[in-house]
Amino acid sequence: MKNGFSLMEVFMLIFIIAVISAVIFPLKIIDINQAERIAKWKSYFFEIKYCYEIMLNCEKEYIEIYKKDILLNSDGYFGTLAKYIGQDGTKSANTNFSKYKKRFMNGRIVRKTSKYYTTENIYLKNNMIASFVSLERKTNTDPLGILFIDIDGSMKRNFIGRDIFAVLIYTDRLEPYGFDSTRQKMKQDCSPVGSGLQCSAYYLVGGNF
Repeated sequence: MKNGFSLMEVFMLIFIIAVISAVIFPLKIIDINQAERIAKWKSYFFEIKYCYEIMLNCEKEYIEIYKKDILLNSDGYFGTLAKYIGQDGTKSANTNFSKYKKRFMNGRIVRKTSKYYTTENIYLKNNMIASFVSLERKTNTDPLGILFIDIDGSMKRNFIGRDIFAVLIYTDRLEPYGFDSTRQKMKQDCSPVGSGLQCSAYYLVGGNF
């Protein structure tokens, strides 16, 4: 009858445990990091919503112009919005954003030809990065544009739906991108094959990553 394990069997066992650990632990760390990002996003969304309500009260005449003229380019709107969401003017002015690139959740780069490509980027005082892209409007109830919030504030690889979240800016409110979709459509878009844009709404309604 054989007693104990041979040296080769012990080495094989250690090797198997090492391989399993190498696979599981990094995934666990990724899960923890993503959970932290989602919690941060949920908290910050209500913060910028509050800031926007202050802007609506303080900039009534300015906003009224955009309500009446749907053809007005809303790039300038971002400059006013930036003051209320806490722009770090010094850091923004001293940062070269030319290397700041966004990717969709499926890994594709947001190219210049995409309607989600942004050229207006700023640092916020909480070290997040905010960027804005104007949208073409057909009625005065359509959104002015999309505000992107990079909660990591990193100049490295950035993914929409992971560390970047999108908010639709209206003249009377703001909404998380995908708020008018079904939960199933949100889930499909907030997946490795989706754009990640609707993760902004999906996580706010309790969706899992």
